[in-house]
Amino acid sequence: MTDTAKNASAAGGECKPAAGTLRGFIRRRWRWLLLGSATLTLLSLLGLFFAVTCKPAWYQPAAVDYRVLDDDKRVLTNLADEIGDNLNARNAFDVRITQDQLNRWIAARREVPEIGVIDIEPFSQPYVDVLPDGAVRIGAIIRHESWRVVAALAARLDVQPDALRISLQSVHAGYARAPAAWIVGPLASALSRAGGSRTQIQDDVLLIPNDFTWPNGKVRFRISRIQTTDDEAIVSFEPR
Repeated sequence: MTDTAKNASAAGGECKPAAGTLRGFIRRRWRWLLLGSATLTLLSLLGLFFAVTCKPAWYQPAAVDYRVLDDDKRVLTNLADEIGDNLNARNAFDVRITQDQLNRWIAARREVPEIGVIDIEPFSQPYVDVLPDGAVRIGAIIRHESWRVVAALAARLDVQPDALRISLQSVHAGYARAPAAWIVGPLASALSRAGGSRTQIQDDVLLIPNDFTWPNGKVRFRISRIQTTDDEAIVSFEPR
């Protein structure tokens, strides 16, 4: 065999392992890419699951505190008498409600006849977080089969002569962002049942007719102002 043939033969013998090594490298690379992609997908799904099912730190629904329940009932009765007396006297006036007191009343709503049992399905354990400048956060448990998720919305309250506007700023399921439609419809239905009036939806705004009737004396009134600070709301009543 000539030197040229030997060299060609040697060159050919070296090419075959190189091609096989390249194909093996490509296959291994694809396997690692697929494995990495599957791992990232799984981690993303796990992250989304924990984000959705985690409870936000600010959501602290109150339990019925029987130690102060009688005092809470007394405060609510006195508040109802104050509202009724002023409206029947045709006086405009303000009512101050702290966040803690409001949430204790909400938690004890089945224990207080003045509140009555308000149907808020599909929500349970509602909690209101009062923030400055008309802002508010509302959280509640919403159930779907065996899942329990904290549905939360951040909103701004604005008073107009003919309507109370609740402008949705954001909606969350746990810590994960959620579409507004997920909560707007059920919330509007719950507000309509609670207030006895039709709550309308315009985009991401809930409109509650600003025309109410106080049962004692059947006095019509409206809300003229809602002012909020940290942990407190001031609501102004005005007879019609």
